[in-house]
Amino acid sequence: QDPNALLAVIDDSEIVGGTGLKRQITQKKTRYLSLCAEARAAYEQADGLPTLRASHAEVRRKLDILEGGGQAQALNEYRKRRQQNETWRAILEAASQAVEAVGDSAAELSVADLNIGADAEDDLAQASLMRMHETLRRAVAHLESRVRESVEQTRRGIDEIDKGTDADQWRTAVEASENEFQRVSSQLAKEGISAPNEYGDLLEQAAKFEREIEALEKEQKRAEELESEAAKTLAEYRKLRCELSNKRQSFVREMSGESIRVEIDEYANRKNLAEELSEILGIEHFADDRRELARRIQPKQGQSWGWERLDGVIAAMRQFLSGDRGFLTMKDARFGTALKRVPPERIDRLGLYLPEDAVAVRFKDRGDWRPLPQGSPGQQTAALLAFVLGYGSEPIILDQPEDDLDNSLIYELLVRRLRETKTKRQVIVVTHNPNIVVHGDAELVLSLEARGGQSRIACQGGLQERLVREEICRVMEGGREAFKRRYQRIMPSQ
Repeated sequence: QDPNALLAVIDDSEIVGGTGLKRQITQKKTRYLSLCAEARAAYEQADGLPTLRASHAEVRRKLDILEGGGQAQALNEYRKRRQQNETWRAILEAASQAVEAVGDSAAELSVADLNIGADAEDDLAQASLMRMHETLRRAVAHLESRVRESVEQTRRGIDEIDKGTDADQWRTAVEASENEFQRVSSQLAKEGISAPNEYGDLLEQAAKFEREIEALEKEQKRAEELESEAAKTLAEYRKLRCELSNKRQSFVREMSGESIRVEIDEYANRKNLAEELSEILGIEHFADDRRELARRIQPKQGQSWGWERLDGVIAAMRQFLSGDRGFLTMKDARFGTALKRVPPERIDRLGLYLPEDAVAVRFKDRGDWRPLPQGSPGQQTAALLAFVLGYGSEPIILDQPEDDLDNSLIYELLVRRLRETKTKRQVIVVTHNPNIVVHGDAELVLSLEARGGQSRIACQGGLQERLVREEICRVMEGGREAFKRRYQRIMPSQ
C-alpha cells in the first residue's frame, strides 16, 4: 500500500547505516541554521558601515582643506597662542590678587595695648613688662612698613612686566595670530566650514570614525566568513543526503532478486511540495503562488533533481525582500506582502529542503517486471516474502505467510526460502500449513490449543519425535502427505 514505508527498513540495514547518516545530516542542518543566524546578526551590526564611511569622508574632506592650504598651521597657531595667552593672563591675575591679599593683611599687623593699671613706679617687674611690649610694638610696626613697601614695589614690578618690551612682543604675536585666524576663517567659510577653530575636534572625530569603521569592517568580515561557512555546511548537508540515497541504491541492488525488484527513485517524492512550502514559509493561503514556486523549484520533465533551481528561487526571494522585485513574479500581489512578513530563518530552512526518495517495488510475472500494486494478492505476498526472507540476520516472525499463496508457491518459494534462511537467522512461523512445518525442516514445533479461553502448548518437540509427527498429522490437513513428500525428497527412489 505504501512502498515508501520500506525506507525505514532500508535505512535500518547495515549496508545503509541510516541512523548514523541521519544523525550527521541533522547536525549539519542545525549547524547551518546557527551559522545563518550568526551571519545575519553580524551583518546587522555592520549595517551602519556605509553611513559611517560617508561621515568619515566628509570629515576628511574638511581636514584636507584645512591641511592642504596651510590653514591648519594658522589655526593651530591661533589655538596655541590663545591658550597660552589665556593661561598667562590667568597667572598674572592670580599673582596680582595674591599681592593685594598680602597688602590687605598688612593692615592687620598690629599689637594690642597692654593695660596693666597704674601701680607704683618702683615696680621693677612691671617696668620690664612695659619695655617688652614696646619692643614688640616697634617690631610689628617695622614689619608692617616693610610689607607695605614690598607690596607697592611688587605692584610696580607687575605693572612693568605687563607694559614691558616682552609683553609688547607677546601681544604683537597674539594679535598677528588672531588676524590670520580671521583671514583663514573667511576663506574656509566659502568652503562650507563654519567652525574652523574646531580643527582639533575634526581630528578627534576622524580618529573616532576610523576606530568605529575598523570595528565594523571586522564585523562585516566575520559575517562574510560565517556566510561562507554556512554555504560550506549546506553543501556538506546535501552531500550527506546524496550519500544516503547512494547507499539506499546499493542496498536495493543487493537485495533485489529473481522474483522481486526494489527501485529507488532519488528525490522523487516531491508531489506535495506546494503544501510543504506552506509549512516551511508559514504562508497558508495563496496556493497558486505556492504552486508556481514549487514549479520553479522542481526539475523539468525528464530531468533529475538538482539544487540550482531551489537556490535560484531562494536568491530571488532574498532579492525581493531587500527591495528589488527581480524576476520573482506573483499571481497575487498580496503574496508579496505575506512574503515580506516571513522571518529570514524560514528562508534559511527552505535552503534545507530535500525531497525524499521514492520507492517502487516490482515483481516478475511471466518474464516481465510489473509494479507490485498490479499483482494479485498471492503475487504481492510472494514478492514481499521473497524480499523479507532475503534480507537481514535478526530474528523474524511470520504470521500465516501462506495466506493468499497457492500450494505451488508455498512449496517453491516459501519452503525453499525458509530452508535457506533458517541457517542464518532465527525464524518463527505461525501457520496452519503442514508443508511449511515439514518441508521447511522446522527445528522446534509447538502445537497450541485453546483451554479456558487461553492458548496453551499441547505438544512440542522436533520432527524426529513420533508424538510431534502424530500431532502434525492430527491437527494439520494434509500432514501425512507432507511427510510422504518429505521422505521422497530425503530418500529418493533408486
